[in-house]
Amino acid sequence: MEDIVKVLQENPIILSINDHESLEMAIESTSKVVMTMYGDVVNIIEIIDQLRAAGKIVFVNIDLIYGFSPKTSVIDFIEKFTSAEIIVSQKAILLKYAKERGFITMHRFFVVDSHAYRGIGRQLKISHPDLVNIAPAWSQPVEWAIQQYGVKVVASGLITTEKTVNDNLKAGAIAVATTNKEVWKLADKVNRK
Repeated sequence: MEDIVKVLQENPIILSINDHESLEMAIESTSKVVMTMYGDVVNIIEIIDQLRAAGKIVFVNIDLIYGFSPKTSVIDFIEKFTSAEIIVSQKAILLKYAKERGFITMHRFFVVDSHAYRGIGRQLKISHPDLVNIAPAWSQPVEWAIQQYGVKVVASGLITTEKTVNDNLKAGAIAVATTNKEVWKLADKVNRK
């Protein structure tokens, strides 16, 4: 886990891919970290294999793999047939199981109001994730989550400008994840090596 945190701190923009075009762009990029935000039971193995072959660290959002049900068997499938290391989900029980199977885990939260924010603590008691993903990337909830729960945060959602990236990093996020290809171009600029 320490190695992943170090890589994220040095490469704070995670390229989130949501189609084959963005997959190809991510493979060709100098960025080291990619999150899959698409795929299905037929092609997810190939997507992950291509990214790993290109030397990428791969976050797999299992909630967005078409054709899988939200059951622990999806974790078993990813473990058996891919070389993925990091599982992302909104489902605490799946993350708990993934962690038991040896994966690094990231719990994704949509913080759209104070009720959603207050639910984070209850879910963290179940999932015990390595990372927390706060979406949308509003710097205030990022800062609150870090202060209140002592978690490592990746911010995502509505990241469209360099200012949004910088605001979230200043709030304490160790990285941001985005599908915005214009923001991808900033990866080398905000690289903190």
